[in-house]
Amino acid sequence: MPAKPRIFLVNRTGAEQSLVFGVEVAPPRSDPDNIAFETVNTVLGGSFISRLNMNLRQDKHWSYGAGTSLISAKGQRPFVVSAMVQTDKTAESMAETLKELRGLIGARQPTDVEIKAAKDTLVLTLPGSNETSREVATSYADILTYGLPDSYLNEFVGKVDALSASDLQAAAGKLIHPDGFTWIIVGDVAAIFKFTALVKALMAGQLLLPVLSAAESTDVDIEAVLRSLGFEAPNARATAAR
Repeated sequence: MPAKPRIFLVNRTGAEQSLVFGVEVAPPRSDPDNIAFETVNTVLGGSFISRLNMNLRQDKHWSYGAGTSLISAKGQRPFVVSAMVQTDKTAESMAETLKELRGLIGARQPTDVEIKAAKDTLVLTLPGSNETSREVATSYADILTYGLPDSYLNEFVGKVDALSASDLQAAAGKLIHPDGFTWIIVGDVAAIFKFTALVKALMAGQLLLPVLSAAESTDVDIEAVLRSLGFEAPNARATAAR
């Protein structure tokens, strides 16, 4: 895990939207707290009514959809945050995303309503994902692949129901590390950096940190932009992606 956030900019000249993609390393699926991780993920961004989507889509109207996911793996695995957002709301969207990440492990613990909704999502979708023989075989293959207990499916509902608010608080602290994320922003870099005052304010507030690998087109000098913001970028890499 990096010591502080890293931000990679990939230029797509003329793009009308930006992809905000963040990833950090999470514990393996075989971790004893995995069911709690899945529940926390559902509260944060794993369903339509999760915090991130309700913020960026339903409240701000900056995105058609935003979410989070845990990618299954035998060892450490990716915990992913992603959203397609309006170009002129790229910085604000990233700030809101970080606010949601920090809030879930800080002052905005999951509410009783959110916990119930997340539990219902996990429990009530279980039968539908095991309707056919192929789906059941896939579930058992997951048990073998990721080293889960043989009783995993039989005990799943009971373990979800037994999760308390304090269990989820502890799991969130173990799963989410906002300052350890690597961010990839794909969009029209020239358009994004028109809003330099906002970007500077975010960086000054340590919402975005100036550890940048800059992708630029022939008409954008990202290093000059960074210097205008008061940051040095002597090792910035420039690659064009049109």
